[in-house]
Amino acid sequence: MKNEHMVIKNSPAALGFRLFMIVFLIDTVYALLFIIFFYFGSLDVVDFSNTVNTGFIVFLWIAHTLKFIVIAYFLLKFLADYMQTDYIITKTHLTVEAGLINTKTYQYELTQLKEINVTQGPMGRALHYGDIELQFGALGFHKNVILREVTHPHRYQRELKNFLDH
Repeated sequence: MKNEHMVIKNSPAALGFRLFMIVFLIDTVYALLFIIFFYFGSLDVVDFSNTVNTGFIVFLWIAHTLKFIVIAYFLLKFLADYMQTDYIITKTHLTVEAGLINTKTYQYELTQLKEINVTQGPMGRALHYGDIELQFGALGFHKNVILREVTHPHRYQRELKNFLDH
């Protein structure tokens, strides 16, 4: 490694993809529920006097509010997951810092690093992110550490393998 340390961050592309998919899925389910309700006649939008049904307006308000709450929950959850984890690699250690408020720090000696694997799904290959699985081992000690949704994981895999070879 050229620098004293290397900071590995989670991929913004992975975050964007996760947010897009959750909004898409929630909106799709929301639209399908409306189609089903209209098809089976459970929602009477207009009564015989051509006025809008008050129950329908209340239903829409509740449905939109629930949809907003679900989307906001996942948005905050994914943002917190994205922001809360840092991976720092020095010449001798891997340090994992996790948490926004109560930060936990885990440190692993790179001399105990035995194997490095990269896992990427189809979207990960397209958007250049993936998981790096590090297997640490020593006498009486075995630990797998997964660096999740890392940008350009093969670059970091090469850097770590260079360390193991030296």
